[in-house]
Amino acid sequence: MGPPERCDGYCYGVDGRDGPNLACARCGLEVGTRIDDCSRWQEVRFLSGSVRFEPSEEPPVDDWTVEGIPPVDPSGVWSPYWEAAVGDALARLLAVSGGGTIAVKDGLVADVFGPALALLSSGPRCREPVLAGPGLPDAGDIALVPRHPVTGRPCPRSGATDVVPPAAEVWTWLAFGHDPVTATVSGVMPAGVLRDDPLPKHPGGPF
Repeated sequence: MGPPERCDGYCYGVDGRDGPNLACARCGLEVGTRIDDCSRWQEVRFLSGSVRFEPSEEPPVDDWTVEGIPPVDPSGVWSPYWEAAVGDALARLLAVSGGGTIAVKDGLVADVFGPALALLSSGPRCREPVLAGPGLPDAGDIALVPRHPVTGRPCPRSGATDVVPPAAEVWTWLAFGHDPVTATVSGVMPAGVLRDDPLPKHPGGPF
C-alpha cells in the first residue's frame, strides 16, 4: 500500500478518494489505486505507464484436485458461491445452445440449471449438458468440465461438441459430492441400507 494519508475510505476499506494508494515496494513510486470499500466492486487501477506486462511460466495443469463446495450453506440457503459460479456457467451454456432447447436430467445439475433453462430455451433443437472431466468419461454434446483452479482454463475434452466450464469447486461437488442420505451404511446396518441421519441439507427455496 501507499502512504497512510492516501488510504482513506468509508466503512471497511479504501476507495482512492485521496489519489493513488498503491506504491512500488522497491522504489516507492505511485503505481495505482486499490478500491475495496464496502458496496464497491473490488478492483485495482494502474496508472498509465507505471507497470508493464511480463509473461511468467504457467503452473502445470495436470493436477485438477480441488475440494468441492457444498451447494447448501449450514444456514439452509443456497451457497452464494454456487449462485455466482452457476450463473456464469449458465450464461456460457445458453451461448453454446444457439437458442435451442436444453434438457437436463434429474439431480443436482437439474436443480441448479433447470429452472432458468426452462424459461429461456425456446428453439426446437434439444441438447443435453453432461458432466465430464477428470475421472469421468468424455461427453458427446455439451460437456460440463471443471475450470482449472489456478489457470482458469477449462479441462480439455476431445469428445465434446461444446464445453462449458463451471468453477472447479462446484464441478467437483456436481460430479462426486454426496448427500449423507445417499452414503452407504457399514458396520451396524446391512449392506445396501442407506443412512437417513443426519439428513442432507435442503434449501428453503428453488435455486
